[in-house]
Order: sequence, then C-alpha cells, then structure tokens
Amino acid sequence: MNDWTAYPENDTTKSQQTLNDSNSWHASWSNLPNQNADSTGRISYTYRVVEVGYVKTDGTKVAIQNNAFALAKDTQGNADGLYRVSYQNQELTKDGIVVITNTYEPLTSIELTPEKKWEGDIDSQTQNPFAERPKSITLQLQQKLGENGRWTSMAGKTLTLTKDDQYQYDKSTWKSDSKKFENLPEKVIRVNADGSYTEQKYYYRLVEINYTPDGSYTAVTIPDGDTSFDVTGTKNNQTFNGRYSFTSDENSGFSGSLKITNTYKEDIGVRKNIVVGTSSSEDLSIQKDELSQFKKKIGTEDYYIFSYVVEFSGSNIAAASPISDRLPDGFELCEDDSWRGQKIIWDDTTFNQYSPFTGSTGKEYEHFKDYYQHPVFVWPGYGGICAQIAPNLDKIWAQWDDGTWYYYDKENDRIYFNKPRLWAKMYICYSIKIKCEDLEAKIASGNYEIVNQVIKHERYGTETDKKDSASLIIKNQTPTDLITKTYQSA
Repeated sequence: MNDWTAYPENDTTKSQQTLNDSNSWHASWSNLPNQNADSTGRISYTYRVVEVGYVKTDGTKVAIQNNAFALAKDTQGNADGLYRVSYQNQELTKDGIVVITNTYEPLTSIELTPEKKWEGDIDSQTQNPFAERPKSITLQLQQKLGENGRWTSMAGKTLTLTKDDQYQYDKSTWKSDSKKFENLPEKVIRVNADGSYTEQKYYYRLVEINYTPDGSYTAVTIPDGDTSFDVTGTKNNQTFNGRYSFTSDENSGFSGSLKITNTYKEDIGVRKNIVVGTSSSEDLSIQKDELSQFKKKIGTEDYYIFSYVVEFSGSNIAAASPISDRLPDGFELCEDDSWRGQKIIWDDTTFNQYSPFTGSTGKEYEHFKDYYQHPVFVWPGYGGICAQIAPNLDKIWAQWDDGTWYYYDKENDRIYFNKPRLWAKMYICYSIKIKCEDLEAKIASGNYEIVNQVIKHERYGTETDKKDSASLIIKNQTPTDLITKTYQSA
C-alpha cells in the first residue's frame, strides 16, 4: 500500500481548503483524476480528506495534533476540554461527500473508593488476625500532576475506614462503597503559545495519617513521612511487638478502587529505611529522571549517594544487638575520618535522625552536607555522635553496650556496627555511594532494584536469621516499553 500524499503535491493553495462561516463550512475539489497508467499497468486513485489545522482569531494557523485541538479558556492557557475530529466517508474512490465533525469532549472527573488490605497478620489455624489491628484508620488522598510530579495532600480529602467496613467473608479487606472521594480531576489540558496543547494526567495515592487503637477512643497521629506504626500481637499465648507498614497503589486518572495495603512484620528490634529529604520509607520507587536529586560530587568524582537509617525499636529494647549490612553490588560506604568520634550536638530536644544534614530547628552547628558523610549514632531528642572506626571485627563484638563503633570490611563489602547503648528509640545512620557511570550502566537496560539489608548478630558475632531490608526501584523506560504512534495527514 502506498503512503498518502497531498494532492497536488507541494501546492497547498490547491490541496487545502479553509472552511468558515462565510462558506457555510463547506468546500469541494473537482476534476480529480480517477485513474492513471504507467509501465506497471492501470492505477486507481483513492482520495481522503484530513483536517490539518485551525486558524486563531489573530490569524495564526495551528496544526491539528492527534486528531484533536484545544482552545484556552484563560491567560494561563488552561482548557476545559478537547475538540475531537471524526470523519464519515473519509476515503473515496468516486464522487462523494466527506463529513467532518468536531465533537467537544469536556474534561471529566473521577471518583475513587479506598480499599484497605491487611497482609501477614492472619493466624493460619484460627483464620483470625493475631496482631492487634486498629479499630479505625484515617486516610489522606494525595495527588501529583504527571508521572514525575510531586505528591501533595489534597485539602479536605480524608476519610476513615473502621472494623465495621471489614468484608464479612474476607477478613483481609476493609471497604465501603459509601466512602469515596468524588469530583477528582482526571487530567489537565494546557494550550501552548503556538496553539498546540499538552495533556497531563493526575495521579492519586493514599497515605495513613492517624489510627485509633482497639479499645481506645483517642487517635494516634502518624508523623508526616512515616509509612508504618507499631502494634502488639498475641500468637500461641505469647505477646509480641510488631508493626504495620503501608503502601498505596497509584491511580492514573480513572474511576475505581484505590488500594492501600498494610503488611504486618514482627518487631525484631531493628528496621531499615531509605531516606529522602526529611522522611524515610522501607520501599521507594523513582523514575530515572529523578536520580539527579541523589547526585553529589566528592572530590573530582560524581557519585549517586543514598542514605539509610537503621532504627532500634524503643518498644523492644531487649532485642537490640550488633548488626551488619551487606552493601549492594558496586557500592561503597561514605566515611570521613575527620568526623570520627565527633559529637554533633547533645541535649537538644528537637534533634532527630535527619538533623545531621542541616542542623536542628532554630540552632546552628557544624553538620554534614546533604548526606551522612560518616556513620553517625543518633538519639532523638538528645543528639548524635559520629562513629569510631574499629581496627578489626573483634572490636565490634567487644563493644557491647559501649560506645559508637563500626568496622568496614571492604574486601567483602560489609559494614558492622556494635550494639549501642539503648534507653529509647535510636538510629544508626549512614550513606553509601556509587560512581554515576556505574549505576547508569546498571539501569541502561531497564528497571533496576537496589536492596539494602540489615542483619542481626548474637553477642559474639554469630549471624542470625533476623533481617530487615529497604528497597529502591529505579524505573527506566526502555525502547521495548515504548509505543510509537505516527500521525499523518494528506
């Protein structure tokens, strides 16, 4: 099949017609050849009509894109919808009429019904939750514009799910069709200066902002940026501590259910999170284009640097132990001997695990530059002390409950930390680095996951099966993921 070409070629004064009020939106072409002949034989022609553009009030000609165009409603270029182009009898081999219709499609709204899933907390024998689920959880709807936009909480968009919303035959699901978010914008259409338009979808997700424990009438606030909360549980007549971590699906602008999942894990005394800004989470997913926020220069080299916190549980102090961390392939520990043993600050009630980056609220003191330049032990509400460097691994086991020590086994890409002195919740914080070109090579062929795991050890170093991990997924859209669309007018 031959490609479509304008007829006659290279002469838009003949191949194009302009429709408007003065010609009653009607035009025609006449004396068009029906057939031709060449050395291969007789050729029959097929004609079609394509709407290729429109003329603005100032006389500017604007090309039609994707069989549609938009008109701005304000000076910012926002549009309320699209004019969609459709055809009746578009292709003809003989005399006929082509009807072109411009149908206005206004922007529509969507509605989302939250669905809460519970995982990891069902006793296989009783089929009942063994952990103490809250009796209610309040959800906040968040929105971002475009896949690479920034998540923001939507004012007035919260609702509460309770145990009464649990499905009768599915104890893992809380959902109520009467509890939903309505009148949510699906997307934004903006008209550019040249008349072309762009569309961006809104994305939606849920976060949990508070919960009411079973048997209580007082809601407990979940700090902004946190993605988990602590609970107690009973199994085989034993009471133990644990936590629910929550993750939300993302909706890309269509009506339906929006799921948020709470996954239960036993509190083993430590938990591992990746840090972004002044918040942290077990699991993080970013686009390749967002990697720039992790790029730093050390000396003359460019690195991607990722920061982690290992939280020692304040509700399970007895479970504290020495820990180790196997570094992901190609990564190194960030360390700076000039910081070893330095007390960043002490006796500061506002100090937390993020304070070593920028200082504490309202107070200035020496601090790191956007990442943990050296491992640091942090006691929230008190202060932080940069770790001492152990000469060997035996030193780590010997410093039980004594000091702030680490040993970096570079040959095996592993870091060890001694058991800290623990009287409340505390953190061991550190950063790891990889040369930019090395990480970019890893993600060149597609999505890449960085898993960083903390492992507990017994008193004299024996490795246990108690582990916790943090995961970072870098999404890279490869050519096999792309759909190429070609638009042609003739």
